[in-house]
Amino acid sequence: VAGTIATAALTASVEIVKGITKQSVELYSNFEQSVGGTETLFKDAADTVLANADRAFETAGISANAYLEQANSLAGSLLQSTGGNAAKAAELADRAMQSMSDNSAKIGTDIIMIQNAYQSLARGQYMLLDNLKLGYGGTKSEMERLIQDASEMTEEMDKLGVTVDATSMDFGNMVNAIAVVQEHMGIAGTTIGEAYNTIAGSQKMFQAAKEDLIRGLADPNADIGALFEKASKAALAYAKNIGTTLKRLLPNIGNAIRDILAAIAEA
Repeated sequence: VAGTIATAALTASVEIVKGITKQSVELYSNFEQSVGGTETLFKDAADTVLANADRAFETAGISANAYLEQANSLAGSLLQSTGGNAAKAAELADRAMQSMSDNSAKIGTDIIMIQNAYQSLARGQYMLLDNLKLGYGGTKSEMERLIQDASEMTEEMDKLGVTVDATSMDFGNMVNAIAVVQEHMGIAGTTIGEAYNTIAGSQKMFQAAKEDLIRGLADPNADIGALFEKASKAALAYAKNIGTTLKRLLPNIGNAIRDILAAIAEA
């Protein structure tokens, strides 16, 4: 019996290692491609984008891979918006990524729908603007209204360190306008707040950090110690939030069972 158990445990361990190895190679392969794209698109600002991607598990609730893929997909429009200024484009990309994540975390909309909205805006299409659930419909005139409203929110612009041009339909201006409106509505900063204080937020953070760690196992340039520290930090936050909920849940279950049994006994 002991031999059978040992064999089963060894087989399971081998399968786990094989699974992690396969996933790590796939993630690193995608990461290599994304990094190459980032270096080509953002040029001198590539290191800034990569640093932002490294902390995306916390600020945007997504892995570095997912961050780079999205940032690269918006790069062309952002570079055009900034007259080819890669540093400003990198800053706008990070603002867009955080705005998307905050919107999804606060309102509950599927992040894919929000990403699609930004992609359509980057192409000068407005029908998906209402995906953001900010009170603006999916038309050009509604986007103009959002920009006009944002341009009057001086306190929010000062807080974010941005300026919204009331007359510009430039994509970079749209990114700033959406960020300002979300700041006004109390949406901004939701992701990082929920990452440490809610089960769903900390679960996203942990999943992203875990993916970064697994990818790093195949990356010759990765700082495994730093990636492990990130994953541990996220795991502790997730465990804390689950533990807090269980402390409330278990006594309530006990009370419910007691009340049901008492009702049955009385009947």
